[in-house]
Amino acid sequence: MQMMEGKSVKGCVRRCFQWKTLRNRLPCLLWIPSYNLASFVSDFVAGLTVGMMIIPQGIAMSVMAGLPVQYGLYSAMGCGFVYCIFGTVKNVNIGPTTIMSLLTYEYASKGRDPSAAPDYVTLLSFLTGSIITILALLRLEILLDFVPHTVISAFVSAGAVTIATSQVKDLLGLKIKTSGFVNTWFEVFSNMKESNPWDVIMGLVCIALLILLKNLTRFGGEMGGVGKSGYAVRKTLWFLMVGRNALVVIIAASTAYACSTRDHQPFTIVGDVESGLPGFALPPFSTTDGEEKKGFWDMISDFGMGLWIVPLVATLDAVAIAKAFAHGKIMQGGQEMLALGLVNILGGFLSSMPTASSFSRSAVNRACDIRSPFGSVVASQFSLRYLASHSGLVVILALTVLTPSFYYIPRTSLSAVMISAVVFMVEYEEVINMWKTSRRYRFSSFPY
Repeated sequence: MQMMEGKSVKGCVRRCFQWKTLRNRLPCLLWIPSYNLASFVSDFVAGLTVGMMIIPQGIAMSVMAGLPVQYGLYSAMGCGFVYCIFGTVKNVNIGPTTIMSLLTYEYASKGRDPSAAPDYVTLLSFLTGSIITILALLRLEILLDFVPHTVISAFVSAGAVTIATSQVKDLLGLKIKTSGFVNTWFEVFSNMKESNPWDVIMGLVCIALLILLKNLTRFGGEMGGVGKSGYAVRKTLWFLMVGRNALVVIIAASTAYACSTRDHQPFTIVGDVESGLPGFALPPFSTTDGEEKKGFWDMISDFGMGLWIVPLVATLDAVAIAKAFAHGKIMQGGQEMLALGLVNILGGFLSSMPTASSFSRSAVNRACDIRSPFGSVVASQFSLRYLASHSGLVVILALTVLTPSFYYIPRTSLSAVMISAVVFMVEYEEVINMWKTSRRYRFSSFPY
C-alpha cells in the first residue's frame, strides 16, 4: 500500500513538471523564447498608453468605492506582473474596473468606519482571489455557461445607473451623505441650493469634453483625408480619444490650481494623497470598525452574499473579455480564471481592492498592436531598475513621484469621468428584446 502511494505521489509530481503541464499553467514559456526588439517597442507603446488611462480611472474608481484615492493605484500596480506569467490572451488588461468598484462599495465599504474600510476591501480581494483560484484548479469554469446573459445584462445596467447616481453629489459639489438610489436623489434635490456653481460648471464641461473626445475618431477619416498627413491626423485623434480621461483630469487640475489662492479654493478638490508604495503584508484578518472589534468570521459575516457575488462577477467579466479578444483562438477559461484568482490573491498582500478585466483598456492594447502579455517595459523613477507589464511601472511612477500633483484634482472631474464611462453601459436594447419576446407582447400583437 505504501509503495502504491509513493508511486502515485511520484507520478503526480512528475506530471506537474512535464513540459505540457508547465506550458498550460505558465503560458509565458510559449512567447518568451521568441520575444524580440519589435515586440518590446510595441509593448512599450501599449503600456505607456494604458498607463495614461489607468491613473485617472484608478483614482476615480477609488472614490466610487469609498476609499482613499491611492487604493485604485494600488489595485493597478501588481496585476500585470501576475498576468504576464499566467495569462493567455495578450490584449487583456486586469485592474480596477467600474463593476468591481461598485461591488466593493456595496459589500465592503458602505457603512464602514473610514479607517476600517480598507481592511474589509483588502480581505475581500484576498478571499475573492482564493475562491476563483480554487474553482479554476477544480476545473469548474463550465458552471459559467449556466449563467443567463440577461442576468448579467440586468446587473451591468443596474450597476451603471447606481454608479452614475452615486457620483451626482460630487458632480454638483454637495457635501452630503447618502445611501441607495432613492435616498441619493431625494437628498440631492433637497440640497440643490447648496450646490457649488464652480463644481457644477466644471463637471458639465468635463462631461461634454469626454463625450466629444470619445467620438473624435468618427470624424478622423473625413478630416484626415489620405496619405501620410491623413494618417498622422487619424493617429492624433485616436491618441486624444484614448487619453481623454487623463487629458480632462489634467486640464481640470490645472484650472483648479490656477484659480486657487492662499485663502480660497473655489473647487472641491481631492486634497492630500498618501505617496509611496504599499507595504507587502498579510491581509487583515481582523479590524476595528468604529469602536467594535471584528474578527475574521465577523468580517466574513459582514460581507454576506458579496463573498460569492464578487468572485462570480469578476470571473464572468474576465472570461467574457478574454473570449472577445482571443481572435477566434481557443481560449483557456480555466487558465484565465487561475490568472485572475492569483492577481486578486496578490492584491490581498498589496492593499488592493478586487480587480477584474477591463474591456476599454484591453481594446486599447489591441489598437496599440500589443505583441505579448508582457505588455510594457518602462522606466520607473528615471531608471531601468524595474520591469513590469501592462503599465505597472507607470502606476509605480505615479505612486512614488506624481502623488503631490493629485492634490488639485477636482472631485467633480473624477465624477464626470465615471458618469461618462458608465452611462453607455446601460443595455437598453436588451430590455427591448426581452419585451418583444415576452408572452404579453406576443399576445398583444395578435390582430384580434
